[in-house]
Amino acid sequence: VGLVTRVLKFEVAKMDVTRDNFEEAMVIMERVLNDASFVAFDEEMTGIQWSSQEAPLMSDSVQERLVKMRRTAAGFNIIQFGVCVFVQKGDSYESFPFNFFTFPDGEFKLFAPRITMEAGAIAFNKQHKMDFNRWVYGGITYVSAKVEEVLTERIIGRKEDDDKEPSPKRRKIDHSALKEADRAALSDAMAAVKTWLADAARVEEPELLVEGLRGGFLRRVFHERIEAELPDLVTESRAQEGAPAWQKQMFVLRMSAAARAAREEQLEREKEADLKRRLGMRRLFKLLSRSRVPLVGHNCLYDILFMLSHFEGDVPERVDEFKAFTHRLFPTVFDTKHMASSAHFVDALPGTSLGECYKGLRAKATGSPTGGAELVRFAEGFDAYTPDSDRAHEAGFDALMTGECFARMRAALTPDALRTFENRVPLHQSLFLCNLNGDDELSVDPALALHVTFAAEAVTSDLLGLFDDDVRSCVQVRWIDDTSAMIIVRPSRNGDGRMPNGAGEMLDCTQSAAAKSLNVVAQPLVDFFAAATVKAQALIASKSAVTPSKKK
Repeated sequence: VGLVTRVLKFEVAKMDVTRDNFEEAMVIMERVLNDASFVAFDEEMTGIQWSSQEAPLMSDSVQERLVKMRRTAAGFNIIQFGVCVFVQKGDSYESFPFNFFTFPDGEFKLFAPRITMEAGAIAFNKQHKMDFNRWVYGGITYVSAKVEEVLTERIIGRKEDDDKEPSPKRRKIDHSALKEADRAALSDAMAAVKTWLADAARVEEPELLVEGLRGGFLRRVFHERIEAELPDLVTESRAQEGAPAWQKQMFVLRMSAAARAAREEQLEREKEADLKRRLGMRRLFKLLSRSRVPLVGHNCLYDILFMLSHFEGDVPERVDEFKAFTHRLFPTVFDTKHMASSAHFVDALPGTSLGECYKGLRAKATGSPTGGAELVRFAEGFDAYTPDSDRAHEAGFDALMTGECFARMRAALTPDALRTFENRVPLHQSLFLCNLNGDDELSVDPALALHVTFAAEAVTSDLLGLFDDDVRSCVQVRWIDDTSAMIIVRPSRNGDGRMPNGAGEMLDCTQSAAAKSLNVVAQPLVDFFAAATVKAQALIASKSAVTPSKKK
């Protein structure tokens, strides 16, 4: 790895990756992933809320929240995709941060996504010195898995041993169905080639420009005729300098067997290079997925959804299908915000934002269980960032901070404790923890959480008044709307107050005379969320069942 990084250094001051040095970055990435302990990632996007309908609500079930976030992730774009690979060397880690700019080039008409921007998100990125010129002019393109299949078929073609039915684009054309004008043009072209071959004075000419073949369809028919009638010749379409790509000229070439074989090899190399260029970030995504290395993010559910939407394809709308989809591609995910919010770290950190976690863990590094100051060091050639860099909200630096936070938290946990965080990601403004490989978990005791509806005139003090004085200091009211709320009981911060004796006492408090005067109706919060999930999935099913016919 050290040799690779010495030989393949970036030409820019930071670890920025654009289309100009993407291939260089991919060579390094392939090498370091072989030895990686984990990979941290982060993204900067053009927007994070499609409309007011996608605003997060505390009352959202995981299914309802997924529908909202999925719509946003598919609608906006990724500006930067940050990746930081961590390779363990003894008791420390080498870090390899990359900051990929990504922008669809629109060259392939089948895949020409829109660039959609939210003013607030763009203002935020401007504030943090986003280089929009580098994004637009140097961004690496990307495609989905389905588009990759189409591109591979069109550029590379099917292998000889592929037993599938050839696509319509690859099937032989029925020449008898040609129009009269096309027949005449084809006949003239074939006659010109045969005259050229028969002319002894032109035997040294290596190629012939064939006139009169307008359009890709007719050039393809001509190619098939030459292949069938004059197999020793080679046809080649070439773009004209300064002309549109579709205005190509057709040439016929005579070649020796050796020259023909060399040309075929060169064409295959060119096709492979063209395909790799068009796939862009899709190649990086596949590399990360195939490595099976743990993926680490900070509050990363949106990052996961954007990554899947852009580099893989449509994200399933049902939450169970989404989890299976994600787990198949990335079987091990950790979220440092969830870890920072846990009892292991929450009291030792100033907050759970990425910057607060990073600074807090570094400040406590010397002589602490979270590892010494040198727990993480930059690999050679990757030291443009410094611990005090003013690079927050640059995806590559945020990925570096995320990974260092994880490395320090990991050092402070037993293997069993670390496993309790595996595949669990938090939801913003939610009581839920999304388990990517299992049942979702409430962040509160289900026995001490209720959903209540009540009369519109009720206020917070009315709802708190339903509980005994010695319990009230432990009660929290989370409003949903004017006539509903969630009532949650947690131990108070100062340790006073009594916790209710389970769900029975909680429900009894909502059956009092005071509760009846407010028309209070209560149910366990888990039942409320279960009903909301069923309703949301029924709506998804009803939409998918209505598939418009393509027949007219």
